[in-house]
Amino acid sequence: VAACIGVRDVARVDVLLGEDGPMVLEINTRSGYTSHSLLPPAAAAAGIPIEQLTVKLAAIAAARSGTSPT
Repeated sequence: VAACIGVRDVARVDVLLGEDGPMVLEINTRSGYTSHSLLPPAAAAAGIPIEQLTVKLAAIAAARSGTSPT
């Protein structure tokens, strides 16, 4: 779903599964870094410290825009 509308890097897609099939409720392109957010534990489960993920995402965005992440 995110790729269909051009979302890149990190996003959370909320989907409702109903009798007629899935329905997208929301696409959150600013997934959080708070204690109750899903991104930090998902990264940790993949063996990626949140700090490393943050640096990598900044580098990807910088490369796309032709700038430096620092």
